[in-house]
Amino acid sequence: MHPSTKDQYLSILGIEKEPPTFGFIRKLCRAHLQVFPFENTSKKLAARNGKTEIPSVENFLNDYEQFGYGGTCYVLNASFLQLLQALGFRARPLMLSHIHLAILVEGLDDEPLYIDCGSTAPLFDGLFLNNSESVFTSFGSDRLEITPTGPPSFLYTRFRSGKKQTPQWTFQTDEFYSLSDFDEIVADSFAKDATFMTIDRYQRWDLRHNRSISFINGEWTYFYVDGNKECVEAPPPYERR
Repeated sequence: MHPSTKDQYLSILGIEKEPPTFGFIRKLCRAHLQVFPFENTSKKLAARNGKTEIPSVENFLNDYEQFGYGGTCYVLNASFLQLLQALGFRARPLMLSHIHLAILVEGLDDEPLYIDCGSTAPLFDGLFLNNSESVFTSFGSDRLEITPTGPPSFLYTRFRSGKKQTPQWTFQTDEFYSLSDFDEIVADSFAKDATFMTIDRYQRWDLRHNRSISFINGEWTYFYVDGNKECVEAPPPYERR
């Protein structure tokens, strides 16, 4: 990543560069989840223009600054991965069930750190994976649990209001990938009947007000940390950094 691109990325996040520590990556995750939305409008427009690949980090940042776009998991996590690598973190892409792109960061603790800014999950600090017991994070009625199924295999399960969501995802920490290994999966995600080509979706975290701002097929909803939710006509204007 070019130094100017790294500086632009950090400026958008509103964060100064620090040594690659867990404290720093927590700041980066929390900022990323609040600044860049999970949305698929940009995906549909890219498909209309015949672009079915992960954009460059430069294009990702420029699209945010011009239009407020973020992306789905492939765009958000691929861009964040490259920022983490440029900042000195030992980060690599992680493939879940041959459908989802997340990030694995090593060297911060005895256990690897699972990072994901592209799933709408409340992963504000990441999750240190444990080979002997489940780890989880939650916000209101939304809970994410990662369970070891025999090292180095793990099961990713999402719960809403106590109900298990499907599909569950699996992944292995001993499998190594590059971003180019996702090319075919990304291309398939642009199929006319693919999930994020058939719905309208937007989500962004607003931790200052302890809520998640969500849009699904014409309906805006605030989800609060106490488990309550509020349907609204439209969210308040958001001033991009």
